[in-house]
Amino acid sequence: MKDTRFYIEGLGISKVNLQIALDLIGEEVKKEGAKYICVTNARAAYHAIKNGNYCKIQNESFLTLPDGKPLEIIAKFRGYKNVKRTCGPDIFNELCRISKEEKYTHFFYGSTQEILDNMIANLKIKYPFLDIVGAVSPPFGTADELVNDEIISEINHIKPTFIWLGLGAPKQEIVASKMVKQVNNSILIGIGFVFEYEAGKVKRPPMWIQKSGFEWLYRVFKQFKRSKNFVIPFLYFVYLLFIEFFKSLLRLK
Repeated sequence: MKDTRFYIEGLGISKVNLQIALDLIGEEVKKEGAKYICVTNARAAYHAIKNGNYCKIQNESFLTLPDGKPLEIIAKFRGYKNVKRTCGPDIFNELCRISKEEKYTHFFYGSTQEILDNMIANLKIKYPFLDIVGAVSPPFGTADELVNDEIISEINHIKPTFIWLGLGAPKQEIVASKMVKQVNNSILIGIGFVFEYEAGKVKRPPMWIQKSGFEWLYRVFKQFKRSKNFVIPFLYFVYLLFIEFFKSLLRLK
């Protein structure tokens, strides 16, 4: 597909919203071969901009979703009015919701066994029809250690439609980029905190906070010890937003 991304400091973000992403995924499921999708918020985007190897992984994905209000705003400044924040929890729940109709199956990889057990129990209440074909809590290790012959063999035997990676960024994207070369026909999606959300361990902020673009601030208060993980990337994107704003004014002249 031509001209499907806009670029921020070399990082290509897909020009999508939730519905466009769902349509593209639905089309891709029907094709042969494995693909991976990056769900990229401001923090992940910041690390990709600062790390060439990670940026390459993001740019080589099937989709790099704009999970982050700053990414949506930059798209709007560039004139891409259809681009809207497409976050992990939303894409996950929508794909779960239509799984019975589309005959999708799901495999979970990451987090602790307790989180996986609680998440699956909650998902079975929300989506009684959901076909969960596997769930593995791997031991802590490097990306190379997480992509081993045993897990690849299990996945290729089960043949899930979706492999959901709850390993956190950037590890989950690195794992996806390695795993996609050995997996047959699945779509791999790194969704980070969604495992914790669905397990009930971490609560999502109220909808008005999500839409405002200040979800990062909510996380700072909830996870103060990790605040630097959110604050520095956000401040960097404030800087980028000012630049994009003034560029948009110049384009209007």
